[in-house]
Amino acid sequence: MAFMNARKRNKRIIIIFVVLISVGLLGTTIPMGFSYIGDYIGGGNQGTTGLSGSTEDRAVQDYLEGVNLMQQQKPDAANEKFASAIKGFEKVLEANPRNLPVLGDLATTYFYSGNVDKAVYFAEKALEIEPKYTTVRLNYARYLFYGNNDADNAIKQLDQIEESDTYYQDAQQLKQEIESVNSQPPLPQSNQPQLEIPEGKK
Repeated sequence: MAFMNARKRNKRIIIIFVVLISVGLLGTTIPMGFSYIGDYIGGGNQGTTGLSGSTEDRAVQDYLEGVNLMQQQKPDAANEKFASAIKGFEKVLEANPRNLPVLGDLATTYFYSGNVDKAVYFAEKALEIEPKYTTVRLNYARYLFYGNNDADNAIKQLDQIEESDTYYQDAQQLKQEIESVNSQPPLPQSNQPQLEIPEGKK
């Protein structure tokens, strides 16, 4: 049973990885998700306190290594790194639950690990604290669309990014991608719900 669960988890990660590659998210999530990555690498932690220094740095490093392992098509090893990153980010949040960069980073890490619901949850939490946190809002739109196939709400999130915002053009580009993908006819999937047609009507 544990073997079957591991295979399902690996399959889900590979599917997400393929989707990310196909829409170019893999290359854009790192800078968008980690808006303070330069501070992490440099040892300073903008907006963080106390224990966050090495714990936060290690969590970022684990995340980056996880992405690298995904690119090498090693989902089990990537999962281990993401799990370690998640623990680190959650530890930082215990000390400071309103740490916006870490909330955003945790959301991104959950998304890469295949847990879209948690990604959405932590993105929403960050946006409750700071509605103008654009990097999180952009990623939130990605989670909604590429994780939950919710184009309408993803576009609503992007429409909240003002023209004066630094990331306005990124938001418009993502909106065009969503509209373009959404206008394509859906591919047939064997696991789609089917109508149950009564015997006499077939």
